[in-house]
Amino acid sequence: MKRQKAKSYHDRTAHPLPLLEVGQEVRVAPLQKGKPWQAGTLVEQLSDRSYRVKTGSETIHQNRQFLKPKEQSASSIASKVSPEVAKEQFVATPPDQKEDSSNLPDPAPRTSTDQVPVASSDPVPDISTDHVPAMPVKCTRTRVVKPPKRFKDFVN
Repeated sequence: MKRQKAKSYHDRTAHPLPLLEVGQEVRVAPLQKGKPWQAGTLVEQLSDRSYRVKTGSETIHQNRQFLKPKEQSASSIASKVSPEVAKEQFVATPPDQKEDSSNLPDPAPRTSTDQVPVASSDPVPDISTDHVPAMPVKCTRTRVVKPPKRFKDFVN
């Protein structure tokens, strides 16, 4: 019964880690907290959770939970995208297919009663305080602390 309850609590947040491929670049957790993670390359997969990793001049045996796949840079991701997809994403519409602004109706003419916005030297608009709720004022402690009566005769 206790084991089932413990398992159910564990399974709430536990999730399987994705498998890593041999030759994939990874980051290896340091033995002591606070130290930087080391870069390495997977040499061999020993079991579903155990890997052999080459870091610098040494080869180490490491559990999967202490390995993270190295983040890919934007250029390496872009190189993996097929040319057709990249072409669809970055092709500009030809000039003959663009919206023709001559077909749009003219805006209503301005009258003298319309307000014309005036450029202000102050880039921040004025905000009236009528619409802004008052911020709570942070008060200091109001309690008066008195020394004990037994120290009444004590002189510094």
